[in-house]
This record gives sequence, structure tokens and C-alpha cells, in this order.
Amino acid sequence: MAKLSFKQRERQRREEEILRVAAQFIRERGYANLNMDDIAEEVGVSKPTLYQHFKSKDDMVAATMVKAMEDMDAFMRSLEGQPPITQLELILRHLLDNHISPDGIPLNTISSNKLIELTTNEQYAGQHRDAGLHLDQIVQAGQADGSINPDLPPMVVISALFSMLSMLRGPEIMQVPNVNMPTLIEHTVTVFLNAIRPPC
Repeated sequence: MAKLSFKQRERQRREEEILRVAAQFIRERGYANLNMDDIAEEVGVSKPTLYQHFKSKDDMVAATMVKAMEDMDAFMRSLEGQPPITQLELILRHLLDNHISPDGIPLNTISSNKLIELTTNEQYAGQHRDAGLHLDQIVQAGQADGSINPDLPPMVVISALFSMLSMLRGPEIMQVPNVNMPTLIEHTVTVFLNAIRPPC
């Protein structure tokens, strides 16, 4: 692979910084309150420079979500070989921990309607499809080994996993006094696992 020039490395570094700031603002404010002027100011570039990297707010958010999906894919692959139900538990913990991590990109701060719109971005749509197929394989393996209720369609299990993210609903949860996030995460994981295990 050819070595990047200084100019190319600087462009890449700036783009990574834009995505980092975008993720931070999405986490703190939610998608609806994401403002290109604020991002440009925080990164220290002009708004025209910002638009040299991303044509629109939606393009920038799609790139942010692609990065989140790439991170999730790498995490899921690192779990291969573990029992399927353990993989699902660790994936859920990973997604929930992203919410409280200063570098995390929480998927629950963007509405489902906006995520559907983002599927027009080919890279995001591909990452989303691949993650869904991988999760489907994990669920089916868990149903085959008896750790996951075989009566539940895999899509229901996957939807339940992502619906648990609503327990940490973006900026709103931060406004609740005395929220103990680690405890809330533990309860959320327990509810999910109890819901997908075979009935006693």
C-alpha cells in the first residue's frame, strides 16, 4: 500500500477529528440538535472546509455511524468461539458501554426514522446488513445449542437487543439525578438475557 503524503495524512487526521467531535455532539445533544457551525468551531476549521470533507450533515452522520458499525463488527469478530448467548451479552454490554464512554458512538441517540434514511448511504447500508447477518448467525447458533429460546424468531431477538439501548436514551438520561449508569447497565443486560432464554 502506497504511503500517504503529508497532505493526505493531515486530511485523514482532520476527518477523524470531525467524526470524533460529531460523535461527541450526537451523544451530548442528539441528532436533531447537531449543528455544523458548532462542529466546525470545535474542530477549528471553517464551515467550507468542513463541507470539503462531508457534503451534508447527513453524510457526516452516516460516516460517524459507519465508524460505529465498523467498531461493532471488529468487536463481534473478537468474540468468535465463545458461547452464542455470551456473545450476545457482551455485544449488548459493548453497545451500552459506548453510551458512557467519552469516545463511544451511542446508536440510540439517532431516531430509527433517521437511521432508515441513512441506509441510502451505500457504505452504511453494507455495514448494517453485514452486522445483521452476523447477529442472525449468533442467534441461530444459540437456538441450536439450547441457550436461546428456539420459538423466538432471530429478528425478534436482534430487535430486542437494540431496543435495550433505549434504556440509555441519549441526553435525557443524563438529566435524571443520581443515575448509576453501571447498575442501570447490569439491570438492562439481565432483562435482555431473561427475555431470550428458553422458558423454564
